Amino acid sequence: MLESYIFRQISAKLLSKTKAALLWRVSFRMGSFAISCFQPLVNRISIKTLENYLPSYISTYSSNYLPSYISTYNVNGWPVHDNRIKCNLFNEYFTSISKSPRNDYQNLPPLEYLTDQLLLSPVIEPYEVFQVLNRLNPNKRKGFDNLPNRILKICSQSLATPFSLLFNFIFSSEEYPTVWKTATVIPLLKTGSQTEVQNYRPVALLPSLSKVFEKLLHIHVYNYLEHHQLLIPNNSGFRKKHSTLNSLLSTCNSLYQAYDSNLSSRIVFLDISKAFDRVDHTCLLFKIQQVGIDGPLLNLLSSYLSQRSHQQDTLRPQIH
Repeated sequence: MLESYIFRQISAKLLSKTKAALLWRVSFRMGSFAISCFQPLVNRISIKTLENYLPSYISTYSSNYLPSYISTYNVNGWPVHDNRIKCNLFNEYFTSISKSPRNDYQNLPPLEYLTDQLLLSPVIEPYEVFQVLNRLNPNKRKGFDNLPNRILKICSQSLATPFSLLFNFIFSSEEYPTVWKTATVIPLLKTGSQTEVQNYRPVALLPSLSKVFEKLLHIHVYNYLEHHQLLIPNNSGFRKKHSTLNSLLSTCNSLYQAYDSNLSSRIVFLDISKAFDRVDHTCLLFKIQQVGIDGPLLNLLSSYLSQRSHQQDTLRPQIH
């Protein structure tokens, strides 16, 4: 089934590309009236092109997006072929890299709010839900809930009001739904040998409805932080109208100013391995509370981060 899917996708692209190139050359030299005479030749060359290049396309496509079809993973020098053991190996590795080494929180400073305006519990309006649903990518894969984005997008107008009531109820309950805490984790090859679990990174597929709720929450939190100017000016990551260019311009400006003032400059670059996976939740919640996110919303975020689970998926194609 996998081979037939790849064959249909690649063959369609190669056929269209080959036909378009040949027809353009023929029509350019002899006129459009002669195109039909060369149709058998076009088909014959297209089939030959597929026979020559399709195996390499499948190999490249599989190595980049289909790590689940690799048959061996080395464990103490011995290959592993059983899919259940592979899942356990991936699970052990992904769990180990996400553990925070810190367990002493007594060194946290006393809590001091950075603003007098607190964000306690946002209110979700139906029009906001409709906008988020309407912008969903229908081609994204389903999560643990098996709810496709295409259905949510098609029914966005009808679902906006009931979903807004549901989301506001979640805010008031201060508890994140347990069924939304399960993610489907897919191993995606980064680089190196395909037989080493250390060369993979986890990609979590969250439930579709959970992602809708997260997008709405992000909109309210981000607007709150921007409105009260609580974000560090030098931080350009994950911000609207910011990019790496902002950081480069700021750095260059500091270097030029130091040079004009006959001062020396020192730059320290830090590359923390698995930095995102090792974010400490206690410290993160402390920072969130510092910027004025407190009360029901803070309790909800704490519930969101706790008692999460995942299921390992290495048997299905990694097609995004």
